Amino acid sequence: MSERGDSTLVYTDIDSGRLRVRRWRVSVTEGPEAGQRFYLERGSLIIGSGSSSDLMLTDPRISRAHVELRLRDKGVQVRDLESTNGTYQGTTRITDSLLQGPTVLRLGSTKLMLEPADTEVAVDTSDIKLGPLVGQSAPMRRLFGTIKQIAASDVSVLLEGETGTGKEELADQLHQRSRRASKSFVVVDCGALAAGLVESELFGHVRGAFTGAHQDREGAFEQADGGTIFLDEIGELPADLQPKLLRALEQRQVRRVGDNRVRHVNARVVAATSRDLDEEVNAGRFRPDLFYRLAVVRLRVPPLRERIEDLDQLVETLIARITDRRVVVTEEAIGQLREHNWPGNVRELRNVLAHALAMRPDSDMLELPTLHMVDLPGVDLPGADLGGEADADGAPRHVSAAAEISDYREAKKVAVAEFEIEYLRRLLDRHAWNVSAAAREAGVDRNYLHRLIKRHGIKR
Repeated sequence: MSERGDSTLVYTDIDSGRLRVRRWRVSVTEGPEAGQRFYLERGSLIIGSGSSSDLMLTDPRISRAHVELRLRDKGVQVRDLESTNGTYQGTTRITDSLLQGPTVLRLGSTKLMLEPADTEVAVDTSDIKLGPLVGQSAPMRRLFGTIKQIAASDVSVLLEGETGTGKEELADQLHQRSRRASKSFVVVDCGALAAGLVESELFGHVRGAFTGAHQDREGAFEQADGGTIFLDEIGELPADLQPKLLRALEQRQVRRVGDNRVRHVNARVVAATSRDLDEEVNAGRFRPDLFYRLAVVRLRVPPLRERIEDLDQLVETLIARITDRRVVVTEEAIGQLREHNWPGNVRELRNVLAHALAMRPDSDMLELPTLHMVDLPGVDLPGADLGGEADADGAPRHVSAAAEISDYREAKKVAVAEFEIEYLRRLLDRHAWNVSAAAREAGVDRNYLHRLIKRHGIKR
């Protein structure tokens, strides 16, 4: 952190998967201080002739506070501070610009060379396990090492990756390995809440604040005080709530819905998204200042198809969690699993294995009918449509994958997903896929219904 409270920007290089620190080099190439070199590694740098400047230059044509350089995720923001003689890039006078590559700036008779100088963070990549997560591929070992390295700090973390890659489990490991482990780990799924309830869920409400508010209720930030709050699918947060969340992060205080009292909170924030937030920011759907506040450390969680070498280890681990019985996984079964694209990632793999074991409860061999592998939706188990045995009257008998999962939390997730998929399909069929009409019958917000359809990969 800088004296102004700004944080170092840490990101995962998409091509190499390595953790890097954003840094720019500022070299004085012409002027009284020619030959001097400075580094912008966090926050901002005020350049001017005044003694309060971070970089003080003696050029008489430079104003006391001439220009500000601010580190951004995509480069350096150059903002002229209403200087007398201006800040120039070539012949163009700059007022506020984002520089993304090497550039020469002219301030009075002084020239500054700005160029990227990112540094790589050394990370221990020896571990192939992190809590319940497993992976021997290079991207996962780097990810495990990074999580362990940053867990002790209080910096905000943004986990980016497709649905089902294990972002919540990674967030939990950040919490468990931090100094906040003895306090609460609170999960808020921003994509699963009706639009009118998100503010109350995050910040709480007082009695009488709205219809149905029969008593005071503390929000997730208060519940996570001293601990960690995990904001899943942060990209789904309504635009009108983004400034309120930003204020909560910057000032560490919240105000319950319907209340004038401000409550101070101290919660570490870990956010996750399956959306491309860069694209959302560029499209104006997500506030850039909120993005920068959340993405102090930005980590990409690779999809299963990019780490297929982890499949054997994952299958062995997941089967051990699903059932206590000994199951032989043949090369043929592994071959079938490797041929699938896994749009639902590890969550889909878990569901496939749970379903296969439930269908053959007396078999000591893992059997995976190829017929169903290509029909799986992107995220969760599609209920009876995966096929199964038949009752005496010939009707298909649905065997729940949840029945074979020993862990209660995991079993509940699968059971809820099965219910949601079957319920949504019947609901939408009744209304010929008129989502508005279906939402009215279900008594839920139309946008919430759209999110459920997208989450489970349900197609017409």
